[in-house]
Amino acid sequence: MESFPTTDQEGTITWRSEEGVVHREDGPAITFDDGTEEWYLDGIPHNPNGPAITDSLGNKKWYYKGMKHRVGGPAIEFSNGDYVYYYEDLLHREDGPASSMGGELVWFLHGKVVYSDMTDTNPDFEDADLSEALKQSIIKYRLKS
Repeated sequence: MESFPTTDQEGTITWRSEEGVVHREDGPAITFDDGTEEWYLDGIPHNPNGPAITDSLGNKKWYYKGMKHRVGGPAIEFSNGDYVYYYEDLLHREDGPASSMGGELVWFLHGKVVYSDMTDTNPDFEDADLSEALKQSIIKYRLKS
């Protein structure tokens, strides 16, 4: 699908298809004057090779076919070091905490809380049906605390 750029009064460059859908296959579909870049394919956030959204503060969000998704790293990285792992739009990580926000670490599996260090949610996680790697990650964390 071919797309064409336009620039608005604020300097935002937006690429759209002939049908008016935000779309670009070889770069960001929207570039704001502050440096924020957003990648879209057929109107949905998508970049198979990096973050689909990088804002002017350095925060990064990975999207794949409109879903928050990244393999091998967090789908959201904040410039302050906080992070959130997603797999196919669900909070998910099999070898450590899926969320580190404001000092709170939370382990998620398929969108469900497995353990939270702030509330000691699911203290009997050892009996839960979890992978050994996830159990060991929680145990190592608890031993450090």
